[in-house]
Amino acid sequence: MGFIGIVMDHHRRNSVRSKNYRYFKACMACAALVAIADGRACRLEAATLAALIKTMQELNLYDRSMGVGIYEDYVAMIEADPEGGQARVMAAIEAVRDEPEWAALLVAIGATISQADGVVYQSEVEAIEKICRLLAISVDTVTAFQVEIGNDLYD
Repeated sequence: MGFIGIVMDHHRRNSVRSKNYRYFKACMACAALVAIADGRACRLEAATLAALIKTMQELNLYDRSMGVGIYEDYVAMIEADPEGGQARVMAAIEAVRDEPEWAALLVAIGATISQADGVVYQSEVEAIEKICRLLAISVDTVTAFQVEIGNDLYD
């Protein structure tokens, strides 16, 4: 690939990254809402999210540390003001409502985060159900991704 090809590829990636940023943020918001649903967000949940960002084509256009930082900001928002924080997080999630592929991806991310610490709490299930209602997705279609977090625990 010549110089022009490299520039064109870079421009294309930046264009896609810019276009999909609100969807990326919605995914981070979903992960935060599910992670904090049991009362605390743990390191395994953040590491699982980092692994998802690294491995998923839709997410790996973005820097993992930036994604985890957005996730942590949403978690802190909910911790500081549970009602107001959840409302802002749900507003961010709503960005994918009219994008069925992103909505399905987002809910699958939530299901994956709920399983990250080895225990799926009822409060996490309820958070996923709430997200499904917002996005008009049947909760029966929700499946989690199988993720190997390995070194992401230490990044």
